[in-house]
Amino acid sequence: MLRALAVGLSGLCLAACSGQSAAPPSPAATEALLAAGLHAQASGDLTRADADYLSVVKAQPRNTLAWYNLGVIAQQHSLVAGAVTDYDRAIDANSRYVPALYNLAILETKSDPKLAARLYQRCIEAEPRDADAYLNLGYVERALGNRTAGNDDIAEAVALDPALAHSRTGS
Repeated sequence: MLRALAVGLSGLCLAACSGQSAAPPSPAATEALLAAGLHAQASGDLTRADADYLSVVKAQPRNTLAWYNLGVIAQQHSLVAGAVTDYDRAIDANSRYVPALYNLAILETKSDPKLAARLYQRCIEAEPRDADAYLNLGYVERALGNRTAGNDDIAEAVALDPALAHSRTGS
């Protein structure tokens, strides 16, 4: 819904213009849009943030942070398919961008646990001390019937972050 509104408003603006296409924003203007999106998102104005991020990716189709934040907004609105697409685009732009890999793994855990496990492994490859990725990988491996590997990954998570010790007994 947010995207439909933003696209609709963009269309109205274009229709109201004199027919000349506007030049793409400069890199500085695109960075300002990204900053405005981050500020709007932090302030809870997700409609404005979504519109700002869409403007960024229109100007810079491989902007990892804008795609990632579009995914976060979609996920917050339970738009799973949109979030998956946006996280995929963030990962396409930067294959080692752990926040997108991690959030995508969370979304894929129930529907495709093998994919989720691969995504968590990619998180760990990019950030070997990512205790949360080890923990979630451990749970996914257990669910896939790989109890030993799952227990080993959960133990590694606890070694990296002792506050996760309560997770050792999880199912």
